[in-house]
Amino acid sequence: MSWSDDPEVWEAMDTLMLDVWPILKDFIDKISVYRNEIDPTLWALLGPGLGGLVHAYTESRHETNPPQLALGVAIAKTGKHSAIQKMMRNSMNAGVDKIVEGME
Repeated sequence: MSWSDDPEVWEAMDTLMLDVWPILKDFIDKISVYRNEIDPTLWALLGPGLGGLVHAYTESRHETNPPQLALGVAIAKTGKHSAIQKMMRNSMNAGVDKIVEGME
């Protein structure tokens, strides 16, 4: 059996995501005051990344979607966020730059 077929994995993830959202939101709200002091990549991972994923998952579950669908919706929404896209572009550009440097 794969993890994606294991109902215990989905139940544990569902509980984690739903339980952690209020605590994570509180933390993100409080740390966002210092956003200008936080490395942009770290902020993208924390706010739009982790926070966005958990928030979108929670919203999708409250719309009565099953955990599997809620996770898919959350991943899609998170991937569309401009900060996440920018982070991914920057990472890919840095990787290409390193390859080009190696060719010189």
